[in-house]
Amino acid sequence: MRNVFAILILLQFYFNGYCQIDTSKTEIIIIGTIHTGNKYFNHNTLYKLLDSLNPDIILKEYNQVYKPVFGLKTATFLKIINPSIEQLTLQTFSKRNKNIIILPYDTTFQNHNTKKNQKKAEYHARKGYIKEEARIESEVFDHLQIATKEYLDSIYLSTYITKRNNYYTLIADKKLGEINDPQFYNTAKELYKDDEEMIAPLIKKYLKDTALSKEYENKLLFWNERNNYMARQIENISKLNPKKRIVVLTGLNHKYFLVNKLSTKNINTVKLTELGKEL
Repeated sequence: MRNVFAILILLQFYFNGYCQIDTSKTEIIIIGTIHTGNKYFNHNTLYKLLDSLNPDIILKEYNQVYKPVFGLKTATFLKIINPSIEQLTLQTFSKRNKNIIILPYDTTFQNHNTKKNQKKAEYHARKGYIKEEARIESEVFDHLQIATKEYLDSIYLSTYITKRNNYYTLIADKKLGEINDPQFYNTAKELYKDDEEMIAPLIKKYLKDTALSKEYENKLLFWNERNNYMARQIENISKLNPKKRIVVLTGLNHKYFLVNKLSTKNINTVKLTELGKEL
């Protein structure tokens, strides 16, 4: 009887241990960046952080498999091209850490996929998207500011613009660790919530240009769809790679969404501040 009891105890420890291993979470660290960097951090700062984190997998905000660009540093030095700090970081990191997997997780910006020169087409599509987004926002706020508005609507708009300007001004004066603090990057969450709940209604109320109003609506729709797509991709990759440390490189304004979305999926998202990183 004692032998049977001892065996049962051993089996219990075995299965408990097995279940514990099987259900362990993948560790995800989301690093919000500014693609251009600023006076306080650049690709060297980001490289040092990646090196210290010792990731198994790195996810890049792109839709195609990462490939190093021949002559990237020389072309950057000669100001022929102006790559993101993520591209410059991974160029060096991938050479020194050839066993580290680098995967894409973003959606495409092309309206029509083409078999020829996909990488070049995607680059121009993304560049065009950024340019169009800036144009839409500029025209929308120009129209709103000159429109004759009710008093409270004027206050709402003025408060929003001040909050938005302060946020982007602060980004230029913060270290990488500082912008990755929840108290800071969650401001982006508040601004995008204001876009939907305050700015969108003001546009419908005061803009006579229905085409521009529709463009702004589509811009918000694509933003949410893109964020959801990226979160799903990260979730899928994490499921395929249990017990791995995955570092996600993303534009700062996406971070609030990814952190919140993945946390609800029972995925272990680790804060940089919890790791005690001085950046």
